[in-house]
Amino acid sequence: MIPGASDLVRAALSGLSRPGWKSGRTGGTPPAARESTSGEHRALAWSERLSAVNHLVSSLEYLSNGRDRARGGLNNWEVLRERDPRDHEALRRLYDAVGGERGTRALHALRVLAAGVLLSPVRGRRVRLVATALTAGSSRLLHPRHQYGSDGSDQLAFLVQTTCGLARAGQRDPRAVRSCLRSLAAQVSLAYLVSGVVKLSGPAWRNGGALPGVLRTRTYGDSTAYAWSTLLPSLTRLVELGVVALECGFCAVFAGRGRHAGALLAAGTVFHLVTARVMGLGRFFWAFVGTYPAVWWVARSDDGWRLPFGTGASGASVRRRAGPLGIALSVWLLLTLLCQLPYRAFDRLRALDRSGLLIPDWRFFAPEPARHDFRLAYRFAGRDGAWSAWMPEPAARARSAGHAVWFPRRREDKALFDVCSELLGAVEHGRDERLTETPVFRLLADRVRRRIAETEHIGAPDGFRFRIEQCPGYGFGGARTRYVSPVLDGGARGEVFEGFRERR
Repeated sequence: MIPGASDLVRAALSGLSRPGWKSGRTGGTPPAARESTSGEHRALAWSERLSAVNHLVSSLEYLSNGRDRARGGLNNWEVLRERDPRDHEALRRLYDAVGGERGTRALHALRVLAAGVLLSPVRGRRVRLVATALTAGSSRLLHPRHQYGSDGSDQLAFLVQTTCGLARAGQRDPRAVRSCLRSLAAQVSLAYLVSGVVKLSGPAWRNGGALPGVLRTRTYGDSTAYAWSTLLPSLTRLVELGVVALECGFCAVFAGRGRHAGALLAAGTVFHLVTARVMGLGRFFWAFVGTYPAVWWVARSDDGWRLPFGTGASGASVRRRAGPLGIALSVWLLLTLLCQLPYRAFDRLRALDRSGLLIPDWRFFAPEPARHDFRLAYRFAGRDGAWSAWMPEPAARARSAGHAVWFPRRREDKALFDVCSELLGAVEHGRDERLTETPVFRLLADRVRRRIAETEHIGAPDGFRFRIEQCPGYGFGGARTRYVSPVLDGGARGEVFEGFRERR
């Protein structure tokens, strides 16, 4: 052991401590072991609390935006349930119960309650275990309900709470807690590394232009930040390189026994604060920072670096078995790594995860970042047979400082981007023979039907069409039409979701 390392560990981990957060009984345990165990549990508690903020905000945002789940919304369960049919009848009934508005609201309310318990000073192992299990379990059940508009913060927050739940279940075994903390540190390091390496494979990130492209979109960008990026191209290029360097070099947090851990974690915190303000990604801040206590403990603690072989108190070589939990977490990490590789053979592994949460995708804004928005426009035929002009939907709301903390509308904006991308992908790959019967087409058609019924005040139109426009956001240039639908039946105001027959 490095001379003075134990003193360094005590000083480093003291920042995570609060009175009353110590683990249970430690009588008869050597002081060094008590110090280590207490540090592990403090790191675990901090990860639980920080990640719980993500779940709390997420559920409150969902509860405030029930319109997105109603008829005409892009997460209408009557349509979504056909996108991923469940063969097992019991699973079908379960997801239908969750997909109903009452079931969805009940699960979100349960997750809010569980997150509140995790944020409270409650210390009981069983209480926190139940709260963590409820948070992770409700997230798993709700994810198919919110297929469009979810993002990487949901995946990482689920990963954190699931891993913390496993640690709570085996809390009496120090090996279980340490294995979970190491797994969290490894997963977030993989997330940063994959995101940075994949960015390097994209021309926009290698040659410049990626950041201004993202900032000019209304879905992810900000008008003021975009203006500055065009005025100061050299500084913008440095920021691009800094983002890639931070992501690729995050693993250096473990170098030299965590000598630079504080600086790198501070840089990561600032990075996520800036993206929260500029891009409205506030939940990403809580998801990623929720892993930092585990990273800090692994980087700075002697136990965080111990290998399967080590030395005992007498200096003799001893074998430390990983245990079933450590093996399972290692397999989970390996599967996640394999699914980040650009080989179609591994798509089968990702297909096994029908929830979309267990095997996350860490390729954020890479290799090609989003540099445009999608917008719907529509026209309709009145009873006299005359067609209206094309009328675009309102653009996404401009960014404000409050969106860093509270931004329910962002889910809906991203859902539109996801649905349009999926529909255009089907068209571009020649899968448009029965396009009007696909869930994504139905969702967009339902959205337009609802807007016509609510805004035009004409009752049911005789027919309508919609088109997908690619827009430059805050940039210059006009919209470009990417897809135009066939003429569709208007339907009555109360039956805007029935029938998708094309006009002949």
